[in-house]
Amino acid sequence: MPKLIFFIFAFSSATHVFAQKKDPQNIVIPTYEQCKEKWNYIFVKDTLSGTILYYEKPPFLCGNLSSASITIIKTTKGDSLRILQVCDTATSLFIKQKIWVIPDYTAYRNIALPFNTSKSDCEVKNTIYGIIKIRKPG
Repeated sequence: MPKLIFFIFAFSSATHVFAQKKDPQNIVIPTYEQCKEKWNYIFVKDTLSGTILYYEKPPFLCGNLSSASITIIKTTKGDSLRILQVCDTATSLFIKQKIWVIPDYTAYRNIALPFNTSKSDCEVKNTIYGIIKIRKPG
């Protein structure tokens, strides 16, 4: 019985520690799950054009499980949008890079996403699955 009580206490303490993070200025940063709950998956009919504000590589290569990168862009219309690119293995993206986004209408389930959470990742709500192509200058 004492082991069970210790386990419950240790588990509840650990979940409280990992439930939220603080940055160096003691501002609470929501965890990944808290951010993801607020994402609004939208339907986009046409190819979009925009500039990269944030990019996070997928956590691992696709194999038995699928993973996706997270890219946040500012569209040419001025909207912020999160792009989830499934099985993104070849793309090397950079902040301020100009891109095209082709909507991906595949019905994905249980996709592993990068573990890092940034402030911008939590602020952007609208999300689509898409294929990113780098725009050529000119």
